[in-house]
Amino acid sequence: TEGNLYGYQAQSGMGVVALTDTPQPKKFFFDSGWDLLALELAANEFASYTFSGVTEDNRVSLELICRDDAQVTVEQDGNVIAQTKLAATALGSAGQPTAAKAITAQLHAAEETVITVRVHSGCIELHTIIVE
Repeated sequence: TEGNLYGYQAQSGMGVVALTDTPQPKKFFFDSGWDLLALELAANEFASYTFSGVTEDNRVSLELICRDDAQVTVEQDGNVIAQTKLAATALGSAGQPTAAKAITAQLHAAEETVITVRVHSGCIELHTIIVE
């Protein structure tokens, strides 16, 4: 069981962490709060995302905070397309990260493809994964 400020996916076993310690007011209409959360991945954990209509021109970009020095790979359909070692993100005077890190990789064309973010050591907070 993992907890978070909003109770989102608290029973899923996923480390879902709030981007701020202060609860944010709900927006008008439908507001799941997903943009206020990040997925925490520690050593030997991974997350997979499925995308459709990927072309040779597409790249995958990840924005993350590195909590502890980490080794991270990005896979497309089980094949490593990016591998990097990241240093822990510096913290500012308020104890918050000063800047996010990014990982970008070229994709292979596929009608449907699975992108996996795998942490081999350390700990990251995955904020966004974008295919464009």
